[in-house]
Parts: sequence; C-alpha cells; structure tokens
Amino acid sequence: MPNDTLTNPSSSNVDASEYATMSEAELDKEYEQSRYTATKNEIEQYKKLTGIEAKRKAMFDFWMNRDEDRTTPQNEVKQEYFKRVSVANSQYKTGFREGWKTDRGRVYIMYGPPDEVERHANELDVKPYEVWYYNSIQGGVQFIFGDRTGFSDYILLHSTHRNELRDDNWRRQIEAN
Repeated sequence: MPNDTLTNPSSSNVDASEYATMSEAELDKEYEQSRYTATKNEIEQYKKLTGIEAKRKAMFDFWMNRDEDRTTPQNEVKQEYFKRVSVANSQYKTGFREGWKTDRGRVYIMYGPPDEVERHANELDVKPYEVWYYNSIQGGVQFIFGDRTGFSDYILLHSTHRNELRDDNWRRQIEAN
C-alpha cells in the first residue's frame, strides 16, 4: 500500500495485535473476505505484497483505517463486518460456495440485514426467488435474487440500488421452461 495510507500513529501496535500470530494463509483469507469493503487500489496493493510481515502490517492498517472509535480497544466496524461474514456463511452457503462468496452473502455483508424479505418459493411457471427490501438506503432499494439452477444458489438478478446490477426484465431469467 502507498506510504500515506499505511502511516498511522498507532500502527506500531501491529506486533500486539491478532495479526502478529496469524499465518500468511490466514492473512490472505481475511483479506479475501474483506474485499467487499476494500477499495480497488487496496486490493491491487495487497496482491503485490510479499512476505508475511508486510501482509500483517497491511491488514492491521486496513482495519485501523476503518476504526471509527479508536478510544475503544475493539474495532467495532471490523467486528460488525465479520459478524455479517459469519451470518452469511451460516445462512447463504451453497453446495458449491461459502456463504460470503454468494450474491446474497455479499449483499448481506455490504448492506446488513434487509428490512423485509419476500420469499417466492412455489409460484407457477417461475423458479424460486426472493426480494430483499432496504428502506433506509437511497430512499429505499430492492435486491432480487433467483434460484435459476434449483440448487438453492440464489444469484442477484436485479437491484434498484444505483451501484448494483440492474435488469428490469429479470423475471425472464427465472421463468420455468
């Protein structure tokens, strides 16, 4: 990472943090799971790092830069993020992927629990789908996930969120043939 994003008055505490004892594989896994909150530049910089000490410092600084209240011993932002990763892993896992790697898991991690969920599991001529509502984001947004394969692997078909996939004809993707 560029020096200006790594410099932090408390960055010398990396040796006293949980990162001091993490293996390179553990660091890489945590960083991979953190990608939904990482910037494109941070992702590219982490990929260029070599050596475990550089990765330890990068992960420490990555979360320290997101800590909204450095007067507390915990990083509440990190705790909430990984709490969401844990929920995603337990609720949205498919036979093929961990929950945090699924579309529903990603949306849950990024935006939190939806305010309301409509489940459409047994409609005629339509494969199962869900509509998630977030009332406090951008004046209210929807995420529509469909199970096109029949294996409970719900993928994002459409959203009204400005920065997400939009397909106003999403229903054609889940029509039963």
